[in-house]
Amino acid sequence: MTASPRRNAEKRKKSRLRQLLEYAGVWLAIFFVRLVPFRASMAVCRFAGDTFFFLARSRRTTAIDNLLMAYGPEKSPAEIREIAKRSIRSFFMTCFEMIWITGQRPGEKPEIRMDEFELGRQLIREIYDKAGGIIFVTPHLGNWEIFLHLARLAEIPLTIVARPMDNPLLEQLVARRREEQDRRVA
Repeated sequence: MTASPRRNAEKRKKSRLRQLLEYAGVWLAIFFVRLVPFRASMAVCRFAGDTFFFLARSRRTTAIDNLLMAYGPEKSPAEIREIAKRSIRSFFMTCFEMIWITGQRPGEKPEIRMDEFELGRQLIREIYDKAGGIIFVTPHLGNWEIFLHLARLAEIPLTIVARPMDNPLLEQLVARRREEQDRRVA
């Protein structure tokens, strides 16, 4: 049985205090990312993911329950728990990369394989020129923001369609960051 759209909307509504606390947490994370060298990010994200996994009981339970439904008896409880923990670590790494790659560290280039990044930019531009347009459909797997950054660098016009975030303060923060990046790339 699925929940009604109205019930989902009610479930997503957050108190003003929670919105402010989430906003402050994300703002602090962005500030912190500016201080951490890219090479240290894996260790930092592993620690953050493990800490979140330990502290956020409801999120941990949801992740494990979803994996149990997906894998059934194919995986042991220990394997399921480890997959859930690695998934949360991966989420933290994705967030870290988003901040790095989208230019949240002015004046510095990320210590990533820039040759592959440039190759992706060129490939996107080539496809766009041949086809006369591109539609990116990206699930939240891996770092979906990379497409936005590559498309901007390739000077491809963008329109983003997405469900608004559950926290309007975070929605404004993300929109502001994307607008800042648009100005930097332009």
